[in-house]
Amino acid sequence: MLLGIVKLVSALLVGNTFIWKASPYSPYTSLKLGELCALIFPKGVVNVLSGEEDLGPMLTAHPGVAKISFTGSVATGKKVMAACANTLKRVTLELGGNDVAIILPDADLATTVPKVCLVSIVKKFENTLIYHVKIGSNDGFHTLWSGLLMH
Repeated sequence: MLLGIVKLVSALLVGNTFIWKASPYSPYTSLKLGELCALIFPKGVVNVLSGEEDLGPMLTAHPGVAKISFTGSVATGKKVMAACANTLKRVTLELGGNDVAIILPDADLATTVPKVCLVSIVKKFENTLIYHVKIGSNDGFHTLWSGLLMH
C-alpha cells in the first residue's frame, strides 16, 4: 500500500492522472483509498481498478496509458515488460520480493534489532512483496543477535 501511495503522489505532483490496478489478492485498502481520492480530486484524476489477472494486459495494451509501474514477481514482470514493448511504453519494474537489512557488527544491536523487526512486521501487513525483510548477520555476533530476537 505504501509503495502505491508513493507512486500515486509522484504521478500527481507532476500533473499526471493515475490508475491503480490492485492485485486481486490485495485487501480492500486500495479501493478505500480510491474512495477517499474521489472526495479530493476531480473525476478521472485518480482511478482505482479491481479485477483478475486479465485486467493488467488491458492496461499495458491501451494506447492512452503512457507509463506502467509494476511491483511483483519476476515472472509477471517479464510479461509486463513484453506487453509494454509492443507500444513502447515507459516501464518501471520492482521485482523479486525481498529487501535485506544489513546490520554491521559495530551497530547498537539492542536498539537496531527491535527496529528492524518492527519494520519487517509492519511491511508484512501491507501485503506487498517488495518490503519483506531478510535479516542477516555475520558469525561474529550471531549469538547476541539471536538472543535479542528471542526477547
